[in-house]
Amino acid sequence: MFVKVAYYDASINGYGGQRYTYKTNLPVEPYTKVLAPARGRNGIEMKKALVTEVDVPEWEVNPEWELKSIEEYDNG
Repeated sequence: MFVKVAYYDASINGYGGQRYTYKTNLPVEPYTKVLAPARGRNGIEMKKALVTEVDVPEWEVNPEWELKSIEEYDNG
């Protein structure tokens, strides 16, 4: 399934900003906290993220995007 997430932003002590599309096989629903792979200063790092939308239709996903997969919940 395709989902959209918002990353955690320490400056606002919450989740916000642009929404990013990922794929996942985890059972998630809106407001599920996950760890999402994202580009960081030292390569790929896991960022805290909040699922904002589930079951994003495939037609909304650009086929040229190389989507990363969410495979972990944020239990912290």
